Amino acid sequence: MDKVDAYISKKVQYGESDLILHLITKEMGKISAIARGARRSKKRFEAGLSNYILYSCSLGHQNRSNLFLLKETSIVKSFQFLLNSYRRISTAAYATELTALFMPENQEEPLLFEFLNHNYHLLDNPDFSPAVLVPRIMYKILELAGFPPQLDRCIHCNSLMPDTGARWGFDNNQGGVVCPDCGDLKPIVGINELKWLVAEVDELKNRRINRREYNNIYNLLSSFIRYTTRQWLVSEKFLIF
Repeated sequence: MDKVDAYISKKVQYGESDLILHLITKEMGKISAIARGARRSKKRFEAGLSNYILYSCSLGHQNRSNLFLLKETSIVKSFQFLLNSYRRISTAAYATELTALFMPENQEEPLLFEFLNHNYHLLDNPDFSPAVLVPRIMYKILELAGFPPQLDRCIHCNSLMPDTGARWGFDNNQGGVVCPDCGDLKPIVGINELKWLVAEVDELKNRRINRREYNNIYNLLSSFIRYTTRQWLVSEKFLIF
């Protein structure tokens, strides 16, 4: 029997009382498990197998099935402050869905898991506004998954972005910014936008949102994620900034 810490990314009803769960784990990456009788048993499955809770999961193997058997769970950490705010819940949902999108199946991936876990703790901290965390979550997950967009220098000529406040275009196909000498793209990102991505976490506590800069970097990363994955994230529709 395996024991792993996990977040639930998706739940699907199966039969009258079973649930199929998509789990994000550190030790096994993204896995699927069936919880038999989960909709009836609160003793084996604490908190009714809810989202936005870190669980310790006891897993068994099933013959002739790719699904693990979820035998029981216990709560490692519940995030009460997070759960009292729709904005924080919607941000946690987005971070979880985005992590699940890039998390490999049945393969150890500690960095993506730990980053997701770290952001759950930040969202449970009243000192952090959920809005200031979103661009950083998007960029860091892309980076950890091996798809970081090049934002500090031109993807074609490698010239550094100036610190004058000028904005450059972005090429989804090439995965990076394009200076005016190399392409005639709509200016969207400059040094001020990049500060959202390179700031230390503590610097984000009191950061005031410049709506134009924020929308520029969010829209750039959102478009690049859709282009890279060919998928639209359901949770993105419910983000509130």
